[in-house]
Amino acid sequence: MTNYMVNDHIKYIDYMKSIIKLTIASLLTIICYTDIFAQTPIPVCPQSASFTGMTRGYYFTAPTSFTICGIFVEDDMSTAFQSAAIVRFTAGTPPAYPGTTNSFVTLWQNLNYVPNNMIPVPNVTINAGDIIGIYGSRTANSVNSYGPAQCVINIQGNPTTTFRSGMQFDLAAGPGMHDIWNENNGSIGRVTMYTNCCPSPAAIPNIAGTDTVCEGDSVSYTIPAQTGALNYNWVVPPGATITGGQGTTSLNVAWNTAPGGQICVDWTDTCTTSPQTCINVTVNPTPTANVPANATYCNGDPVPPSVFTSLPVGGTFDWTNSDPSIGLAASGSGDTPPFNATNNSSNPITATITVTPTLAGCSGLPVTYTITINPTPQAPTAANITICPDDTAFLNATAPGGTYSWYDSATGGNLLTTGASYTITNLNSDTTYYLETTVNGCISPRSPITVTISPDVTVNILASSTYLFLGESSNLTAYSGIPNTSYSWNPPAGLSCIFCSNPIATPNQSGWYYVTATNASGCKAIDSIYIEVDPTANIYVPNIFSPNENGNNDVYKIRGKGVDLFYLAIYNRWGQLVFESNDIDQGWDGTKNGKMLNQGVFVYKLNVTMKSGEEYKQSGNITLVR
Repeated sequence: MTNYMVNDHIKYIDYMKSIIKLTIASLLTIICYTDIFAQTPIPVCPQSASFTGMTRGYYFTAPTSFTICGIFVEDDMSTAFQSAAIVRFTAGTPPAYPGTTNSFVTLWQNLNYVPNNMIPVPNVTINAGDIIGIYGSRTANSVNSYGPAQCVINIQGNPTTTFRSGMQFDLAAGPGMHDIWNENNGSIGRVTMYTNCCPSPAAIPNIAGTDTVCEGDSVSYTIPAQTGALNYNWVVPPGATITGGQGTTSLNVAWNTAPGGQICVDWTDTCTTSPQTCINVTVNPTPTANVPANATYCNGDPVPPSVFTSLPVGGTFDWTNSDPSIGLAASGSGDTPPFNATNNSSNPITATITVTPTLAGCSGLPVTYTITINPTPQAPTAANITICPDDTAFLNATAPGGTYSWYDSATGGNLLTTGASYTITNLNSDTTYYLETTVNGCISPRSPITVTISPDVTVNILASSTYLFLGESSNLTAYSGIPNTSYSWNPPAGLSCIFCSNPIATPNQSGWYYVTATNASGCKAIDSIYIEVDPTANIYVPNIFSPNENGNNDVYKIRGKGVDLFYLAIYNRWGQLVFESNDIDQGWDGTKNGKMLNQGVFVYKLNVTMKSGEEYKQSGNITLVR
């Protein structure tokens, strides 16, 4: 089956599920309303999409006065607990996102409602013309079922348009709605309102269970089953936690803190929820142990006893030690005894002492503190370095940590500085420093660190010529006399290479060249040379030559300085080309195709572009004499 067929099939199933749910809801509405006066839903449009992470819903302007007696966050995407709120805006409709408003009154809210059915609402009256916001989501992750944009609902026969609205927060986390906005063209969050709710069922007669407990106890409470009950909702006071049984007739509660309070329960039938039935539970406080602060010792140090007290006073104590290798027993009662700290390893050992107080049969929460035994620190490490004469040395300790101290002697001596780094300036001779570290009061042996001074670096530049005509070159050579020296030339313009010792310079203007020599230790030296460039451009065009092989004036050649582009063409008296060249250094020997030509007058055409940008175009006669 192709993807689009699968998608169409899924959409069709979702659509049919929505139609079926609406049909069932309508039938239940008719049955409840006519037979047992049950609540009447105001259905929203079918589910079309989903969204997770923030709270969504809708707002509308009430077309008539009516009463809301129930809210249900639609469960197409999740059947987890639901949170919902009803607000009335007091300064017009909420602004478009990202604008927000807090100009509203919260008419009702219920967070983390556990039963997966309608949440009862204590008859919130809506007046015609009120701008009302309805919001809800499921789970602490704010799962929302989306309907289409601007869904039309029917309020007592009045078609009413709803507009998407919400906030960028999780309603389940509390405290309620705030910073509300609208997206009038966006999908609404599907929350159904109910009206015409029927009467509440009777309260549960009683709750059975222990009404006096200790902090930390877990206790079960039970109620008689109620005919027609769909769900039971338990509420416990602050300091108590429901550990099981929510929604049933038997609840498990962990009592975490005094003084206790009321456990209450109500039940829900097909109509709504009953009043609460409650039981008062007294929680006796359990003692709190006061223990010493965390402590650290060096190997071999005497450790004093730990003295414990309780609140309220008069408690007794049991303690355990997570690591007996520090010299303390694994467990005991009362205060801990004194002992000698032990750590024969190379790493700190931290033992956790757990103290549990008991008073009047109630055990308090365990309290812990730690005893850390540090070994004698290892000698610190720092790299020896080599620097250039008069440079600054930066010494850095890399291990084992603690507080570093730098000295000028292997023992005793003068304290030079403290810290993981030490900076020394203007060193001209090899020098050794000594480093120790203190870790929690334990002092290490000292380590030597030596600063070695690298040999000085010099460099000189030699040039084959320091005066050039434009277009000419000079061979430059840098020399330092130290092996493994690298070179860098600047500026790079006109140089054949910039990271070699002997570049060829062809500058187009006068200026300085600089070379930096760097030895293997990173020490540098700089030299410079000035190259003067004569920008004068000149062309000499002979008008006669005698190619008679006597060694004098046998080749016709144009001469000049600073030439960039060159073209010479020579023609006989019939206009036939007998010679041409693009190279000023290439001359004519008076032949054509290897045959000597007779003496006579020839015509030349010359096109020259100088390096300065000047152009020369010239023609004339050449006399060939044999």
